Order: sequence, then C-alpha cells, then structure tokens
Amino acid sequence: MSSLQQLFLKTCALLAQYYSRPDVEDGHLATPYFKMSQLSLQQVLQMFTHEDDAMTTDPAPSLDVDGLDEDNIPVVVPPGPGLISYLNRVLFGAEKPLDFDVDEKLCNRILDIYREVAPSKLSQLILLSTLKDSLSPAKAMESLQKLNLLAGYKQSTTDILTSVWLYIQLGDLEQANSVLGMLNIDEISQLLADHPELLYQQDKCELTFLAQLIRQQEPESLFEAMLQLLDQQELTLSTCAKLLQTDDHQPAHSNSHQRQFLELVLAQKHRHEVSKEATAQLASIYIERLKLWKPSALPVHQSSRRHRHVPRGSGCYATRLSWLDSLPPFTGTSPLSQRCLRTTVVPTPRLQSASMLGLLQVSSRKIDDEVDCPCCCCNEDLIKLQSLLSSNCCDVSVVKQVLQSASESQFRGSSSLNILCLNKVNPSVALGLLVDNHMGVVLDYAMTTFNGDAWSWTRLLQLVLMVAKETWTNGKKEEHPVLLETLKGILEYTSNHLEPQDFIQSLPNDGILSFFTPYLEQSCRRHKVKLLQSQALTMVTTDDATS
Repeated sequence: MSSLQQLFLKTCALLAQYYSRPDVEDGHLATPYFKMSQLSLQQVLQMFTHEDDAMTTDPAPSLDVDGLDEDNIPVVVPPGPGLISYLNRVLFGAEKPLDFDVDEKLCNRILDIYREVAPSKLSQLILLSTLKDSLSPAKAMESLQKLNLLAGYKQSTTDILTSVWLYIQLGDLEQANSVLGMLNIDEISQLLADHPELLYQQDKCELTFLAQLIRQQEPESLFEAMLQLLDQQELTLSTCAKLLQTDDHQPAHSNSHQRQFLELVLAQKHRHEVSKEATAQLASIYIERLKLWKPSALPVHQSSRRHRHVPRGSGCYATRLSWLDSLPPFTGTSPLSQRCLRTTVVPTPRLQSASMLGLLQVSSRKIDDEVDCPCCCCNEDLIKLQSLLSSNCCDVSVVKQVLQSASESQFRGSSSLNILCLNKVNPSVALGLLVDNHMGVVLDYAMTTFNGDAWSWTRLLQLVLMVAKETWTNGKKEEHPVLLETLKGILEYTSNHLEPQDFIQSLPNDGILSFFTPYLEQSCRRHKVKLLQSQALTMVTTDDATS
C-alpha cells in the first residue's frame, strides 16, 4: 500500500470519527467515511470510549490500522449519533462490513453503545438486526431492563415484544406469556406485519417461536398480521395454510385456526385474487365438520349480547335467505332469536340467594344431548356455509362442489344445502323439491327468488294447483292446512301482479268458482285502477301541452 493510500484511509477514519462525535451535526456523514476507511467493525468500535473506560486510569489505547504503525489514531471520542447511523447501515442492511467477525465481546459492546446513545433503538437491535442470533439473551435482557432506569424513558411496543422474545430464548415461557399480555392485538399484529421475519422462517415455512407463542395466546394478532401480508402479496394462501398446520398435521376441518383465518380472508370483498380458493377450502371444511357434527357443549353462561360468530352480510358472507330458516334443522324462526334448547337452568341455593340479594350470578346449566336444537350456536357451521353459498362472491364451482356432497350423503343440513345449491344451478329442480317436500317454504322462497317474474309465478301457481288437486283427491288431510295457506298466498300475489288475462289462464278449468272468485275480483279491480291512473296521467299531460 502506498503512503498516499495510507494517508487517504487515515483521513477517512479521522473524518468518520469526527462525524461520530455526540456534539457534531451531520452525523450521517460518518457512514460513507467509515466505508471508505476500510476499517472492520471491530476496529471502528475501538475508536470510541466505553462507559467502563472512565473507571480506569490506564492511558487511552490507540487504534492500530494496517500501514499506519507510526501515526495511529488515538481513542478519545465518545460514541454519538453518527456511529449509530453507521451501525444501523451495517447491522440492519443486507450488506455486511468487511471482516465481519462476531464474538460475544463485540456483541456486548454494540449493546452498550445502543443503550447509551440510542436507547429507543436497542430493542430493534436485539430483535431485528443481523446480530439477533449472536447476542447473549441474558446480556440483551440486562441491557433492555436498564432502560427502565433512565429518567423519562417510556417502554415502546417493540421493547415489550423484544422482552417476550428474550424470555422465550431464556426458556421462561411463563414470564413470556405474562409480558405478552401487556400488548393489545393491534400492536402485536402491526409489528409482525412490518417485520415478517418475526412471524415465520421463510426457508422452512414455519412459524417462529415468537409467533407460535402469539398463536397460543393472541391468535387474532397472528391472523391480522398474516392478512396484511396476504394483501401485500408477501404471503400466499397456501403458505398461510402451511404456517397454520399443527405438528401432528391434523386435517383442515379439525384445525380451528385454519378455519378462522379463512373466514377472516372472506370477511372482506377486496381479496378477489384469493376469494375463490378460500371459498372452496372453507366450504370443504364446513362440509366435513357437518358430516361429523355433534351438539356443542355451550359455555356455562349464555350471554344475551349479539352473537358475533354469525355472519351478517359482510364481505363474501351474504345475509342468509329467509326461507332457509324453515328448512331442517331450523323450525321457521331465525336461529339468532332461538335460545339453546339443550341448556336448562338448574336452580341451586346459592343461585337463589344471589338472586334475592340482587347480585349477578352465572347460571348453572344442564346439557341435554337428546334435543335437536335449532339455535345459531348449535348450527354455526351450517349457517356460515349457507351464508357463503347465498353470496354473489361464491363461484359456481364451489356451489357444484357442495351440491355433490349434499347429494351423495346425508348430514346435518344436507337437504337445505341441496336445495340452496340447486337454486343457483337448476332453479326449476329446486322449486320442484320444495313443492314436493317443503310446501310451507314455497311462498317465502318465491317472494325472495322470483323478483316479480310473471312466468315463474304462473308456473308456481300451476304446480301448486296440481299438488293440491292430487292431495285433496287422495284425502291427505294432514297436508291440507299448509297447502291451503300456501295456495292462498300465491293467489293473493298473482292476482295483484299478473294481468287479468294471464291470471285467468293460470287457473284450472275445473276449479271451484267460489274459491277463486275473490282473487278474480281483486285482479279486475287492480286492472281498473291501473287503467284509471293511466287515463288521468294522459289527461294531465295533454292539459300541460295545450296550456
């Protein structure tokens, strides 16, 4: 190396040292000068005093730079923001410094510098830097805890999450759980989304130990972070499924976290790229769960608050069609308004005394496994699948997938799913099944499905009249009330919406005149009113034109 080159390197080192002083502005200039000086990280750190140096009376050491034996650089400068700027570039960037040799002493020195000069960045150094796996957890925890002794210092979210990570490294899971409880869901999820390396190991496609703990304690935080990464296209749906697999690789329908995450994916409509795949996966999960359906063990206290687990028409979950409430296992009223029939209050002396004193007491309940309950808690999977199939977001391939399963085997709610799917791919068959097997649902179905289509109403009226004729001929008296009520409802609607000639043509030639006369009169009255309205409107228009 020539003397000119030696002088250049020394000059760069001195300038870098100068801009790293705590009392000098433009500290960001230290970084390029350190890079041009070609000093190793260890040599750079030797240029600055340490807090322990003040405790000794030894002369200040000097930095031995290759080729500068006679005129070395004295160590007289305390670390400042310029040094932090350089260390941030080295430790948080993809580029590593020359001769990067990490040992415990070097790591401890860097921890001390950050604690002294940039305490707010210490947790990021521990949690996110390239030194992350080289730091001593005990030393890092000690440095982090010393921050609490600084006057006016307030712990940040990153500080708390770093403490959790260090407790995991130290094997103290109980303390890690305790500290994790200090953070709310939004804070955790935002940190994980901002730093995906905290969430999963990309090379192994596995959750980190920190993310696994969060999954156990605050799964909503993990789901929210994964959703953000999914929206940013940093994660795919298949990768998310792999991350949420359990060690024993249990099937998807038994993995509640996979199901909950897919439900969150479909809770918003903007995820068009993954909605079809997510809908297919979730529909398959619901089907398998319905095949294995058993009455759920409800919590001891049944809250009177709104059931948040039931879809209410947001995202890819549509509001359920009202006529589904009349198909098994439901009984004609909304499952949301049904109290669970499988729980009965068992009075106890303690409950009675608490009630007399006006105190709030959780009710003891006895589970009755023999009751087929139509409440939303006992039929959550069926309600969600029906809501999903009722949505315009649901692809026809998913409808056919569910239809095949509902046609091939009998399970909880399979008959209603069969009709719901047929309503999308073959409405005439769906209507025929309702007329043959669920006459009480027909009118509600028509009101929500036909949308005033005259041909559909005419065809429905003819179908019901055919069934009525056969039923009354065969003397099936038990079916008379429901059939008669349905027929009257259809006649009431068609007489008010069909033209008189169309309405008359839909009636049977051999019908009882006295039964149909009120509806014929209603149709004629409505037609006359319509004509009068048209004439009045024409007269008003003519008068306006001539005036």
